Amino acid sequence: MIAALLGQPGDPGQPGQPGQPGEAALPGPRRLTVQVPNGGLVPFLRPTAAVEVTAEIGPDGVRVLPVPEIPPELKVLTLQLTEADELTRAASLAGDPELAVRALA
Repeated sequence: MIAALLGQPGDPGQPGQPGQPGEAALPGPRRLTVQVPNGGLVPFLRPTAAVEVTAEIGPDGVRVLPVPEIPPELKVLTLQLTEADELTRAASLAGDPELAVRALA
């Protein structure tokens, strides 16, 4: 998948395959926004929370870039949205409509 994303040689017919149409190989890693488990990237959120961060994607894989400090006034909103996301996920997995309504409140 990474080879195709970067336009590097891969399976026949993939971008960058010699003699095939497609993008030329990029000179270096690409920066993209990815969603990953927090795992301590954002210290005030639980480790299992999903966070969107910038990462470099290159031939060696995905490398998450350091997360800048979040201003105090945005931490409250970030925490509320993350908790709503966690409740929504739990409601979906449990098939619990009451928990889904709580997530939206």
